[in-house]
Amino acid sequence: MHKILLLISVVSFSAQAHIQIGTYKGQTFEGTECSVEFKSISFITSFKHPLAERVTVLAHGKSFVLQHPVKVDAASVRYDDESLETSVPFQGGAEFFKVSMSHTAGDAGPKSFTHLIHDWQTETLTSFTCEGLEFQQSHLR
Repeated sequence: MHKILLLISVVSFSAQAHIQIGTYKGQTFEGTECSVEFKSISFITSFKHPLAERVTVLAHGKSFVLQHPVKVDAASVRYDDESLETSVPFQGGAEFFKVSMSHTAGDAGPKSFTHLIHDWQTETLTSFTCEGLEFQQSHLR
């Protein structure tokens, strides 16, 4: 029984992704300030599991719903706890948004994000990366 409770605690803890609701700021490679707002964390199941976790962010005036990518091999189905990401198709292309995570004790949480927009028709790829994310403020009252 204790093993089951411990396992449930570990899965619940790891499923929370060390994210605070609010704004994180960082810098582009050119030194310009950039930010992403974490709006909400939810689960698509009645239990907290990393593969069911959904994180809604706002960046560049757009809302993205992120999730942990699935890692599949011959022996397992797991999740990548180092990132949260999504891809969004549009007529003639696709967008990709990824938040890279750190799990270092005392410094766990979002560390960078990358936003790509690929227009297949014009063969244009727009890339934006924001590094060194630091939590600024919570919007919860």
